[in-house]
Amino acid sequence: MSKRSAILFVILVLTIAAAAISTYYFIKTKNNGSPLSYKYTFAFVSQQKNDPYWEEIKKGIEEGANEQNIALQIMEPDWTNQANELDYINMAIMSKVDGIITHSYNMPQFTDIINKAWNAGIPVITVDSDSPSSSRCSFIGIDYNDAGKRAAEVLLQSSPKEAHVAVLSTDTGDETRVKGFIDAVSSNPKVHIDTIETTDSNILSARSKLRSILLKNKDINYVYCTDYTNTIGAAREIIDLNKSEKVEIIGFDCRQENSRNYEMDTYLQNGTIKANIVQTPFTMGKNAVIKMLAYKNGNKKNWLKTNFEFIYIEFSQLMNQGIYFAI
Repeated sequence: MSKRSAILFVILVLTIAAAAISTYYFIKTKNNGSPLSYKYTFAFVSQQKNDPYWEEIKKGIEEGANEQNIALQIMEPDWTNQANELDYINMAIMSKVDGIITHSYNMPQFTDIINKAWNAGIPVITVDSDSPSSSRCSFIGIDYNDAGKRAAEVLLQSSPKEAHVAVLSTDTGDETRVKGFIDAVSSNPKVHIDTIETTDSNILSARSKLRSILLKNKDINYVYCTDYTNTIGAAREIIDLNKSEKVEIIGFDCRQENSRNYEMDTYLQNGTIKANIVQTPFTMGKNAVIKMLAYKNGNKKNWLKTNFEFIYIEFSQLMNQGIYFAI
């Protein structure tokens, strides 16, 4: 073994050991300092640390694990990073966990790593974003193609004039959200998709991209955002540029189920955000634990039959000019 390989091996072992320590710590702190035996150890691989949407998913997973006496290994990249996610999934496989709950992408390398877990006897559930060609047991999330179409319906219903749309997407697998939206408006001659820009999935990037778009194209009167950070970033920029009377947003929102998102509520009430597609990430996370436990306990027939779960979106609440979509 070369010196470099030896160093990398030691780093990997130390990382796995740290994950094991965090697993023990989670169990210990949830039970007043007394360790206990647990049924299984599940690994959770998040897309990004400190993102409100993924924090809610994590809270749901933690609550589900605590209620079901499950130990957790939680691995979170500091920012969206596909290579880190792949490394974390591989670490979970090497740790021989009993199940993996993970964000994913519809990309060959994620298909391969999920198949590797399956071949090692470790079931995988994908959350929020799927790898449909892999051996994953199930997908828990919403139908993003349908969500994009519903967002387009709001635009078509609310815009009697010409609509010039800027799309703010991310590089983290939002293609289906964009495709559903574009497919739904493509046959309408009054709707023009003037630009599609990719951000770095953070608020500052969204603000910078939108400012550049609005400076170059004075006709833009709608912005379609495919995630929470783009939605908030776009709203803040439109307010700062004093364009809330001219430019409206259709966005995606992480609904924090145990608290209110007052900033998002304000933008909805004053009409800066025209419509908001709302998800329930806490419930998604908790359901992922319940589904994985059911699979481990032998409920495999229904899993193979249903394959994946879509949480559909319905119109549920009208706030002034803003329409909530709620799951």
